[in-house]
Formats: sequence, C-alpha cells, structure tokens
Amino acid sequence: SCNNVYGLDIDVNHVTFAHTCDPKTRFTSADVYHCPFPSQTFDITLCHYFLLWMANPIKALSEIRRITKKGGLIIALAEPDYGGRIDYPEKLSGIGLLQIKSLQNAGADPLIGRKLGCLFNEILLTKIHVGLLGGEWYKPPSLEDINLEWSVISNDLRDQVSEKEVQELKLIDRQSWNNGERILYVPTFYAWGQKE
Repeated sequence: SCNNVYGLDIDVNHVTFAHTCDPKTRFTSADVYHCPFPSQTFDITLCHYFLLWMANPIKALSEIRRITKKGGLIIALAEPDYGGRIDYPEKLSGIGLLQIKSLQNAGADPLIGRKLGCLFNEILLTKIHVGLLGGEWYKPPSLEDINLEWSVISNDLRDQVSEKEVQELKLIDRQSWNNGERILYVPTFYAWGQKE
C-alpha cells in the first residue's frame, strides 16, 4: 500500500511539492549520504536520474544498500551517458560535447550510465542486471517537450556559446524535427541488483 512508500530529497521545496501531488506517500528531506532510516528498512530502494549528480556515488549507493533489506532490490531507473550522445544533422553534433563540459563544471558525471554495473558490483550486489533504454523516433516530440529540452540545453550552454548561437541551433533543431531528419539520443542506462 502507499503508506509503505517513502520519498527522499535533499531539497525541502521538492519534498513539499511532491507531498502536494501525492499526499499518501511519506516524503522526507535528508541527505542521501545520511539517510534517516534504520538499516534494512526497505524491500526495494530506487533512484532515478540521480547518481549523475552524486560527488561520491559509491557512498550514496552504500547508504542505499544499508537501508535495503537482505534479499531486497536496489534499482537505478535512469542514468544518462552523454559520452554516447548522438545528434543529427551534423550541425547539431557539438551540443553533446558542450553539455558534457557544462555538466562536469556543475559537478556531475556525464558518463555515469556506463559505470552502473561497476558501481553495483562495488557495493557487493548480486544478480546484477544492466541495460539500456531504447530509442524510437516515430514522430516528433511535442512543442512543449522540445521547449523543455531547449530550456535545459540553453541553461547548460549559457557560459559557452552566445544566446544568438543557441537560437540558431534551436532553429536547426526545430526545422530538422519538422523535416523528419532529427535524431537525438542520449544513451540512458538502468540497473538493478539484489542485496544478499
């Protein structure tokens, strides 16, 4: 039942927002390196698009392992790997390199996806399964999705290229989607493993 589900975020505002969206789930604000739960509390512990931002992912995963019951699962649902990013047409291919630099400057590990298996092995999980989310391009994304993507890209590139260059890239992107030529793929990995 939902009263056995917990959410954790370091930002109190995120916790408050989450609680307004889902008042049945218990949300707590805390640092993942010091989770406020006893050892062996949860059957399943998961994170999503999270390890990318951890200065010490092994320490974070070790704490996640501590609060997971023996026989329980630890799951990383989505961790990107910008080193494998594919952009087409070629005029857009530089976006990935600029995003990698920006993420590194922000303290993130833009290559974390490819490291999931190693990380899960290092915290002594068993029955580890690592995979890659698929990519399909059967129709262009919605205008809302394109604008959301470009708000992230614009933010990431703001210290590296001019606003004019960003707008030029955005125009090429939009035209490429409309022409059915655009390919944008950031390999996104998932992994799960069992605590023995």
